[in-house]
Amino acid sequence: MDMYPTTVLTAIIVSGLAIASWMMRACELYHSPTYSNFNNSVWLILITALTVGYGDIVPASYCGRGIAVLTGMFGAGCTALIVAVLAQKLEMSRAEKYVHSFVIDVEQDKALKHAAANIVKEGWYVYRMKKKGKDNAIVRYHQRRLLAAIRHVRKIRNDKKLEDSAITLIEMSKSQTDIYESVHTVKTNLGTLKSRVDDMDSKLDSIDKKLTDLYNLISNTEEH
Repeated sequence: MDMYPTTVLTAIIVSGLAIASWMMRACELYHSPTYSNFNNSVWLILITALTVGYGDIVPASYCGRGIAVLTGMFGAGCTALIVAVLAQKLEMSRAEKYVHSFVIDVEQDKALKHAAANIVKEGWYVYRMKKKGKDNAIVRYHQRRLLAAIRHVRKIRNDKKLEDSAITLIEMSKSQTDIYESVHTVKTNLGTLKSRVDDMDSKLDSIDKKLTDLYNLISNTEEH
């Protein structure tokens, strides 16, 4: 199911509907002449699984009604699985998300450079028009364009800050995995360090005991 979800889900749905159609015909064959045609059983199972239920063909026996109820539950479950598979297929992979983010960053950098060039250009126009004593309407026009370019630059920078500070689910999952691995490594190192400290402590006790025995031996030798 993880490797080939579409193929497995299709096989489950087709086989389940076929078995339910055969069971419905077997249950209703002796209660209604309608089910002598296998296509009618298939039609009833399909509209029941799709939760439509036109009511043109209905089961008469308790066996057929039970199969219809189970078919409705089976159809609801298959619908949920189909939605999940489609969502998984339409969702971008990790590599695609990184490529998408990279392309957006490149486009934002281009827009930022273009807006910065507009600021320089409009600022130069305003300076030149004022120096030449042009009409105030022309100066104000370029001043408005200059302010619009400045606002555009601020907007692009704010958008980049928001994207840089945003944490996606993939990054959160990766961070959680890295933290778990780091904690596991620290615990392993602590266990190793504790065993080494215990070993060192035992060796120090052994050395202390030997020094005490040596001191007692030297004292006894001096007395004699």
